[in-house]
Amino acid sequence: MLKEFYLVSQRNAAGGLRDAIQMYNLDAEVACIPDEYAVGPLMDWTLRARFLSDWPRQREPQLAPRFPGEMSWTMLRHYLREPRFGRLCIWVCESGADHVFLRMACWHLRDSDVPLYRVRVPAPFAGECHAVSAHPPEALGRWVDRAAELGQRTRCWLSDEFVELAARPEMLRESDANGRLRFKHVTAYDDLLLNCCNHEWQTVRQVVAKAMDRHLDRRNCQADAFWGWRVQRLIEVGCIEVRRCGESWFDALVRKNTPHAH
Repeated sequence: MLKEFYLVSQRNAAGGLRDAIQMYNLDAEVACIPDEYAVGPLMDWTLRARFLSDWPRQREPQLAPRFPGEMSWTMLRHYLREPRFGRLCIWVCESGADHVFLRMACWHLRDSDVPLYRVRVPAPFAGECHAVSAHPPEALGRWVDRAAELGQRTRCWLSDEFVELAARPEMLRESDANGRLRFKHVTAYDDLLLNCCNHEWQTVRQVVAKAMDRHLDRRNCQADAFWGWRVQRLIEVGCIEVRRCGESWFDALVRKNTPHAH
């Protein structure tokens, strides 16, 4: 019997699925293609790499552990050429990022013969961000039976949708309660960030934590790196002033700028 292949967009979700595979003794492998799918260019990889290179990270990339099943889209296509898998299940939640991820997967795998399935996880408990990783392994293992096949017509439709959304000029994508994608400018939450600053020195980490807490759309939670990047941009335009300290950008001290600030 051929194995199943589970694909997710984030490392934490992949870890949960690996635990679920062991817990339920499933004959499956897990891979993740981690990225910030809700933000930035999608088709031009050179442009995307340049866009994301400006994002601050909580720790240096060389110190971050690499998930064993982490791969690129090119690696995935090559891997699936081996006749080992009966189906590929794409695990998604209701977030804008996973909305894009599903369509991007259909586009990259448009020439693959492997049957594609979608496993749609439900909304988490109130107050939690929508994410596959928001659910425990025991729940994920039960939801394998929810996998719904994406027929060829649906795959083509989702692939075409990815091309259309990737061509839009807005660089921030969020899903609404009806499953539709909304497009915004990346500056959409700059005012929220400014309201999280005051005229006393705070670390970037503190400002970002406030912004993430006040961002009430739990369906479309943004990574701390996104918020840190927007703080950088607000510094560049003079809305926030900075005093660097510590090894991490998130330890830098910032405060709201005023004409009389010293």
